[in-house]
Amino acid sequence: MLRLFVVIAAAAWAAAPLANAAPTAIGPCTSATDGAMTLSADGPQRCQGGQWQQVDQPAPASDTWASFDAMTLHGQGMQNPGVLAGQWTATPLSTPTRCRAEQRTVIAPGTLSTPMVDQGPPDAALTFRVLPTAFYVQFSGNCLWVRQT
Repeated sequence: MLRLFVVIAAAAWAAAPLANAAPTAIGPCTSATDGAMTLSADGPQRCQGGQWQQVDQPAPASDTWASFDAMTLHGQGMQNPGVLAGQWTATPLSTPTRCRAEQRTVIAPGTLSTPMVDQGPPDAALTFRVLPTAFYVQFSGNCLWVRQT
């Protein structure tokens, strides 16, 4: 019975487009965050026209995210990724802020890497790479995250 529960729980988690850790509050939807996605306690939202608007799940991957606390997104090592591989730049939305990205990648079936952490200096931009096998990426800080395409 326990094995069945674990399999069902794992399948449900893998099918979710975003990890379950969402920020407790979101910041203002401004011209700086227009078009960006974020996570709230109610799920994914997109900044449009000065307001955060709910996005239907499964939410599409986005090249622009705004974090106001910490939020964890699935990478391409999972179904329905929220972030895609590539070069990303995080820019602080306020001071004092330090942008930080932590990712774990799939290194073998059922095996994840140790956390890889990229952290910028206080109140400065951070450039880093999301790997194609990222299982999850946790963005933290009051920052705007943009993937270079």
